[in-house]
Amino acid sequence: MTVLEVRDLTVRFGETPAVQGVAFEVARGEVLGVVGESGSGKSVSVLAVLGLLPRQAAVTGSVRLHGRELLGAPEKELTALRGRSLAMVFQDPLAALTPVHRIGDQVAEAILAHQDLPRKQARARAVDLLDLVGIPEPGRRARAFPHEFSGGMRQRVMIAMAVANDPDVIICDEPTTALDVTVQAQILDVLGTARRETGAAVVFVTHDLGVVAGLADRVMVLRAGRVEETAPVDDLFFRPRTAYTRNLLAAVPRIDRRHRRSAPPPGGERVLQVEGLVKRYGRGARAVDRVSFAVRAGETFGLVGESGCGKTTTLMEILALAAPQAGRIVVLGRDTAGLTRRERLELRRDLQVVFQDPMASLDPRMTVHDIVAEPLRAHGLAADRVPELLRLVGLDPGQAARYPQDFSGGQRQRIAIARALALAPRLLVLDEPVSALDVSIRAEVIALLADLKARLGLSYLLVAHDLALVRGIADRVAVMYAGRIVEIGPVEAVFAEPRHPYTRALLAAVPVPDPARERARRRAPLRGEPPGGAAAYPGGCRFRGRCPVYAELAAAPASRCVNEEPELGGADGAACHHPSGGTR
Repeated sequence: MTVLEVRDLTVRFGETPAVQGVAFEVARGEVLGVVGESGSGKSVSVLAVLGLLPRQAAVTGSVRLHGRELLGAPEKELTALRGRSLAMVFQDPLAALTPVHRIGDQVAEAILAHQDLPRKQARARAVDLLDLVGIPEPGRRARAFPHEFSGGMRQRVMIAMAVANDPDVIICDEPTTALDVTVQAQILDVLGTARRETGAAVVFVTHDLGVVAGLADRVMVLRAGRVEETAPVDDLFFRPRTAYTRNLLAAVPRIDRRHRRSAPPPGGERVLQVEGLVKRYGRGARAVDRVSFAVRAGETFGLVGESGCGKTTTLMEILALAAPQAGRIVVLGRDTAGLTRRERLELRRDLQVVFQDPMASLDPRMTVHDIVAEPLRAHGLAADRVPELLRLVGLDPGQAARYPQDFSGGQRQRIAIARALALAPRLLVLDEPVSALDVSIRAEVIALLADLKARLGLSYLLVAHDLALVRGIADRVAVMYAGRIVEIGPVEAVFAEPRHPYTRALLAAVPVPDPARERARRRAPLRGEPPGGAAAYPGGCRFRGRCPVYAELAAAPASRCVNEEPELGGADGAACHHPSGGTR
C-alpha cells in the first residue's frame, strides 16, 4: 500500500530551479534510497515534502500522505503531522538536539507533542525508546545532556524521537555521513529495528551507495534537480540504465577487491620514523600512547581507526616538527627534538599537508594565484611557478585570478594540493583529503594523487576513515585504537587476513556496493563506544570491553587480556593475545 506519493515536485529559489519535476512513491515497510551528488536536490526534495523549506522557496506539484494533499496545507495542520505521521532524522544530531535540555526530556517532549499522556508515563516511554535504540543504561543516560553523548549515541536519540509516535514515514537525511564506519553499522542496525517496530516507510537520503545496497528496496538517482532513474536496488546496481548512474557506481571504491600496485623497493630510505610517540592531555590522559611506525620513500602509508583513536593527534605531533612529550620523531633523517627555528623552517619545505576541508583551509580573501604562491614567497622564492603548479593538478592557469568560492569542492582540493606541492616536498601528509567530496570527484582526486606520486616520487602519510580508499591506494596500513597501534602491515595482507579482532570489526562494518553480497553478509555490529583515551584502561587490553573474542574466552585465557597489555612485537603484526580466537 502506497503511503507517500510525490508527483511533479518543483522547487525554485527566485529564478533558480533547485528541483524540477521529481516524482516518487514509497509503500508501507519499504525503503527508498535517494542518491546523487551535492546539489542534485536530494535534501531540498525531502524538506519540501515536510514543508520545512524557507518562505522564499516556491514549491509546486503534489505531495500526498495516504491520499491527503500536503502542499499548500495550513502550517498548523503540517505541524500536527510532523513527528506523528511524518518523522525526520537529520544529518547533524548535535544541531537538532537542544543543548540545555536533558536527553530523556527531549524524547518525552516528542511524545507529549502528539499524545495525551501524563508526563511521568511519557518519561518512562522515553527510557523504553532509548533502550530500543541501544543506548546503554537508558534510565541513567536519559538524565544526561547532548554534549555528554557521542555522535553515534546522539543519532540513536534522534531515531528514538523519530519512532516515538509510530510514524507512517521516516525520512532520513544523510544520517550516517559524519559517523565512523563501526558507528554507521550500529545506526543502520537501529534503523532496521525501528522499521520493523513501526512498519514505517523509509526515505533514506545518502551519497553512500554501499549503504543503499544493503538497506534499500528501490533507489532513485537525482542529478541537477531531476530524476535520472528509479529502479529496484538489484536492477540499479547490476543493470543501470543511464551513463550517469554507471559512472557513479564505477567511482565507488571497493573494499572487497584487491588492487595491483607497484610497491616501493623494500628497505628503502625512511622519510619518516616515529618511535614510542606519546601525547598527553591533562593528567595522565594519553591521546597517543607509544606509537611507532615508519614511512619509506615512494610509499603510501595509511593510518586508520575510529574518531578519537589518536590519528589526527599523531599527525599534528609530526607536523609540529618539535620535541614530543615522549618518544622520537625523525623526518628525512632529522630528529625534530634538536631542530633550531631556522632548521624547522627549512624542513617544512620537504613536509607539506593537505587538509580535509579545502574550503576551510583556503583563505577566501585571497586569489588562487596568491594562495598557491604563498609558500613560495614565505621561503623567499619567486612565484613564477604558479601556472605550472595549476596545470600539474589539472586546473586552468587562466583562472588564477578567481577566488576559492568560485570553484567546486574538487577544484578547491586541487588548489590545496597545488599549494602543498609548491615547495617540491618529499613527504605529503593527507588528512582525510577526499572525505568532503562527492564520489565521482573523490575518484578524480584519488587518481590525481596516484599520478602525482608516480611522477614526482612523493611519499604519502594518509589518514582516513574510508577503508576502501585506503585499500585502493595505500602500500602499508596501521590500525589505531585508543591511542595505540593494534595492527600494522602490508595493506593487502591486513585487509585479506586481519589478525586483530578490532581490524576484523572495522572491515566487516564497511558496506559493499553490491546488493547480493550485502544481503548474504552476516552482520554483527561492534557494540559500545571507543574509550576516551588511554586513561580509560589502566591495564590489560583496552579493546576487551568491546571485543567479541574476549567475550567468549574461558577464564584462564581471558585473565591475560585483563592483566597484560598486548604489544605489537615487530614492524608487522597485531597487538592481540588471541589473534586467531584463543581458547574458548
